[in-house]
Amino acid sequence: MNMDQPRKRLFPKGQVLVFGLVFSMLLVGASLVAPVLPGGSRIANVAHASGGGAPSATITIASPATLSGARTMVLVSGTYSCSTGGETLLVGFVSVELFQAGRQIVASSGSFNFFDCPQTNGIPTIINFQIAVTPFGGSAPFHGGRAVAVGTITLNFASGLSFVASTGNQVISIKG
Repeated sequence: MNMDQPRKRLFPKGQVLVFGLVFSMLLVGASLVAPVLPGGSRIANVAHASGGGAPSATITIASPATLSGARTMVLVSGTYSCSTGGETLLVGFVSVELFQAGRQIVASSGSFNFFDCPQTNGIPTIINFQIAVTPFGGSAPFHGGRAVAVGTITLNFASGLSFVASTGNQVISIKG
């Protein structure tokens, strides 16, 4: 190869950029259109975090979620359980973030507080919850179809320790 000649590139810079953008859009699109099992509710994802004698928590989000008639609220159901591991719980939070694509991205969240991690015979009690999720100001209204949800449980202790478990991104369906 002659060192005075510019070498040929397999992908010129512009093509690599376009390829990267298209690939990223395909990944996001695939996550929004991933199939949801037909026939009623199912547990979409479960998150755990625990350690021997340490605080622990589990959260699940169910699919489908329910859309309000005005499309301004989605009711998301799930379960959580927690164990303090001997720490003194100040407050716990359960939150759900919801993202949905359409003409505009709808981003929203809902949450509630709790002050106890109930147990029966030393086993954490599974608690059902429903959270009303409303769009952030300026977001488009929700619509039926697929959405990406993230469930998070946070435990804040008197010692200053915080403990967090999350479902991570998961595809759920919204019906209504």
